[in-house]
Amino acid sequence: MNEKFQKLYDSLKNANFDLYINSLEDILPENIYWYCEHNNRNIELVINNKLPLSNPQSFNDPFDSLSFTIDPQVRSHRTNFDYMIRQLFANSNDKVVRDLLDRILDKDILSTSVSYNDKYKLLKQELDRIKHKYTEIEMISVRKSTPWLYRFYGFSNKSLTDFVTDSAVSCFSECKNDILMWAHYGKSCSGFCIEYSTKDIINRINRSINYFIVPIIYDQKMYSDSDHPISKKTMSYLWNLPQFMFKHPMWEHEKEWRIVTFNNSNMVIDSYEIKSITLGYNFSVFNKYISNNPKHDEKSQINAYINMMNYARDNEISVHQLEPQTNIYKTELR
Repeated sequence: MNEKFQKLYDSLKNANFDLYINSLEDILPENIYWYCEHNNRNIELVINNKLPLSNPQSFNDPFDSLSFTIDPQVRSHRTNFDYMIRQLFANSNDKVVRDLLDRILDKDILSTSVSYNDKYKLLKQELDRIKHKYTEIEMISVRKSTPWLYRFYGFSNKSLTDFVTDSAVSCFSECKNDILMWAHYGKSCSGFCIEYSTKDIINRINRSINYFIVPIIYDQKMYSDSDHPISKKTMSYLWNLPQFMFKHPMWEHEKEWRIVTFNNSNMVIDSYEIKSITLGYNFSVFNKYISNNPKHDEKSQINAYINMMNYARDNEISVHQLEPQTNIYKTELR
């Protein structure tokens, strides 16, 4: 592990909040960058001083935050549950399976806002309700589709939660005008990049119980917490933050930082002081790739762009556009 991050990592695994803050002060960059697609929603977020949050289970890296928690049941129960749902869909021509599937879908069982512990509970409840309507022979397809349902009795420790399911994350980069970041997250350089100051982040962490910022550590070895016995310390948010911090070195060019929050149903947070806005070199006031959405017609896109430019002017934020140089593989701002 990079020595730069060792102190912070140790502070988290010791659930030592004061040491965590002290470590952050040593390594937090002065500015961080949010690369995003050009659409009306992202512009509205900027001018309303908000940042979007997402659950890591939807990220582009299939290994993201993969080491869930210390209890083996927690690490395996998501895979087992998702398999059972797929089996129910595969056998949905059966009337009993269809009955059960309709009931649980009506209860939003697939929503990411429902924890997997509650998903199991809901599936059990609905299965218990229908089993009195049908014979044992009629129930065969349902039983075969849900083989692990009654082997899961909830977490072995009631204090334990699935930290990844309950999390919401916003991602940034240390890199200013990185061409790969523009390509991957700036929609082939047609989006924009916001430069944020980090000076207020530590104050916000001090005022909150479930709001953190962490760097990404790039390592060939996947993060594992399976050797640690369950304790009060291992139930804390701090102790569980490292599972959001490890990625393969193939992602190292991103130099990523993450805001990690828990139990945030709004999926947005207040943003930070904006220092600059950079438009990609393929940026256009009218983005034809999203114009088939009625919420992003030409008029609304033009109005959104005007609102962003007015916001930048009123708040004395510099606006640039990325431009490739003609004789070397570098970009410049104009």
